[in-house]
Amino acid sequence: MKFEEQTWKDIHELNKNSTIVFIPVGTIEQHGLHLPLGTDTFIIYEIANLFRKTRNDILLLPPIWYGYSYPIEKKFVGHITIYPDVLAELLERIIILLKSYSFKRFILIFDHYPNTVPIQSAVQKISKKEDIQKIIIVNFWELIRDGLSLFDHTGFHSESVETSILYYLRKELVKVDRIVDEFPTTQIGYDLFPRKGDLVSRSGVIGDPSHFSEEKAKIAVNLAIQNLTNIVGELQLY
Repeated sequence: MKFEEQTWKDIHELNKNSTIVFIPVGTIEQHGLHLPLGTDTFIIYEIANLFRKTRNDILLLPPIWYGYSYPIEKKFVGHITIYPDVLAELLERIIILLKSYSFKRFILIFDHYPNTVPIQSAVQKISKKEDIQKIIIVNFWELIRDGLSLFDHTGFHSESVETSILYYLRKELVKVDRIVDEFPTTQIGYDLFPRKGDLVSRSGVIGDPSHFSEEKAKIAVNLAIQNLTNIVGELQLY
């Protein structure tokens, strides 16, 4: 069920011992000329919602739309980022409140790598001071790791994989006629701060989205659902 569609009485009457709370953590940032600013959030929320429909013990929260992104993305209009400690504090507050309603099991799902540390920081702080049975952090890209070889792709931002998955989930959001294959003029194998403007291409794409495939995306999404099923199975052992 979706949290926001319930009444307070519905939430009160849920079996807190069996219910698993899903919290999608996304971001708002540029994804080239063909994908929307909310791409990361759309993907994880749609995946979580598909998974919710396979079970009756999932309570899906509305996604957290704002996350931490590298400052270089500010060159693109529409980029909205929050500081890592702000995201960590927001997550901590949400989980502590849910815990006060007697929920015990949580899964945080994300697909935007810069959110990794804030999410881990929040969970570590909560674990030290709250009696919560289990919190699992799930990176979407790890869910589909074994399916990435299906795609003919290079790059890592708004390229064929990300484009394929959003096209499969929400094709009305993908502007196919605006797709360009593009790489930054400078490519490095490490993080650099402050980040240089030439580490991002002119359009914001880093890769080859023109090779997107709805058929391959379907396989990857089904793999994600299966791996989430396995993770929840492990969670229920505790």
